[in-house]
Amino acid sequence: MTPRLLIISRDSPDNIIDSNSLVLTKLLKYFPEKSYCFLVPKSLKTSTNTQIFTYADTSSQRIFRSHYGKYLFALRNLIIQTKHLYRKFKFSSVLIISDSGIYNLGVFIIYKLYKIPYSIYFFDIWVGNKLSFWNKIFSIILEPTIIKKAKFVIAAGEGIADLYASRYHIKPIIINNPFPDIKNTTNPLDVTIEKKNDLITDIIYTGSVYWPQRDSIQIMGLSVLEANKIILNIYTGESLEDIQQEVPSIISVDNIKIHNHLSEEILLKEINNNDIAFLPLYIVSEQQTSPVIKFSQPGKLATYLISNTPILIHAPEDSYISQYAKKYNFAYVNNDKNPQSLLKTIQYIVNHQEESTNKIQNAYKIGTKFHDPKKNSTILQEYLLRE
Repeated sequence: MTPRLLIISRDSPDNIIDSNSLVLTKLLKYFPEKSYCFLVPKSLKTSTNTQIFTYADTSSQRIFRSHYGKYLFALRNLIIQTKHLYRKFKFSSVLIISDSGIYNLGVFIIYKLYKIPYSIYFFDIWVGNKLSFWNKIFSIILEPTIIKKAKFVIAAGEGIADLYASRYHIKPIIINNPFPDIKNTTNPLDVTIEKKNDLITDIIYTGSVYWPQRDSIQIMGLSVLEANKIILNIYTGESLEDIQQEVPSIISVDNIKIHNHLSEEILLKEINNNDIAFLPLYIVSEQQTSPVIKFSQPGKLATYLISNTPILIHAPEDSYISQYAKKYNFAYVNNDKNPQSLLKTIQYIVNHQEESTNKIQNAYKIGTKFHDPKKNSTILQEYLLRE
């Protein structure tokens, strides 16, 4: 079967640590076999999958060793390889996974030069994201035109969709981040929450530790310090050196345990072995909520929704994730910036097991209604595989 869809992405779909790759893998599982292929940077390809093509993104030539030299080298080769693949396979569609700029700019140049139609998938916003100076300038200049010329604009959640709808008077396709395609053996509608350990409260966080979570994790760390009967378990693909750089204050805390990344099936069981699933998304120093935090839908939320574990969201009141949780009553939400307030919420969760049972049942219903990988994959196929 000749592939009908070319997906241009920073990461290979088999990268089990990158959250965007995990989301794509779940959605593409239900696409017809060999109906799509990937184009990724050669330096980041992690498998021998013949459906993953590459373009050269690094060079030994001196002219291409600087930051912008590397950028131009990769951009040139991205354009050349996309043109080659398009002429070879005659794709129905090209899908760009939005990043800090190279793919957005590259596909737009391809469109202008060769009239190759494209769609764009936003896991995070572009204008308003944390970008370098020149990428920020590029995003402000190019985003309006790139979005308006796109065949389809796809948004990971209503928050991002609403932002782009209001900015450009378009109607993005909403694809909520899907949960792992693993059926929980316990029916959550029959679950009654019971504390796993009478002496210790175990809280789990899964995922990256970087600037959108940094302050919130630090606040949780201070809460843990104040209560020696709380343990925070962090499961991440980040190295200890990276965590040390982002949140140095938590590295030496005895009751904060940092673990290696796990497969989603094992991770889901591990979440269920904890008392609370923690979703941090807060920048304390900001007077106004960062657009990234305000509109994003973290990929880990979908996994938490089907975990049979009470969810604690720590995010600003005006963030999409806070409003989403409150609207459907599937999680506890704390909008404060101080550790004492977060600690009180943790104690409240532990002491209100009947309420927690109700929330995890609501979470499962929302998960299966909006975050089912097969349902969302079907929606995506209807647009991207359309002749």
